[in-house]
Amino acid sequence: MQKSKISVLGIMICTVLLICSTSFSDQNLELIEAAQKGDLKRVQDLLNKGCDVETKNRDGITALMAAAFNNHLEIMKLLLEWEANVNVMANGVSLLMVSSTMGQTPVVQLLLEWEADANAKDSSGVTSLMAASYEGHFDIVKLLIENRADIHAKSKDGDTALLAATTKGHTKIMELLKAHGAKE
Repeated sequence: MQKSKISVLGIMICTVLLICSTSFSDQNLELIEAAQKGDLKRVQDLLNKGCDVETKNRDGITALMAAAFNNHLEIMKLLLEWEANVNVMANGVSLLMVSSTMGQTPVVQLLLEWEADANAKDSSGVTSLMAASYEGHFDIVKLLIENRADIHAKSKDGDTALLAATTKGHTKIMELLKAHGAKE
């Protein structure tokens, strides 16, 4: 698996750094700031006042993404109850893929419970399963498989989750993928 095709991690880390350093001067973006800071009461108040749950900052980050990047599960649940888009994307990368790459197992589990698309692809055709396999996040790989992630999916370059795990020497993940029918 080519390093450039799994550059998703670099994009995601930059996105996380942006959300953590973004100044929220626009009043309409207070919801994102409150979600980032973990202020559940403020998020609830802003939603009750009619804030748009899908508001994005200049970097394309929503309140759900800000909460997820910072592991604020209760805020994520609240936003999802208010119909936040579980398949939201920023810079062509889904929230599920970001969380899968970062190893955020509870976040991934919550997104999957709310029916996030386990087979969404970025512009290179990389899936969350490929990214988690590459990064060695066994529990996330298992969750994705349990939620019907396509173990046979290929990126535009023909890479698969099994190849991603093999490239990094993640033996347990390789065995798990093969046990579910992945072939070399």
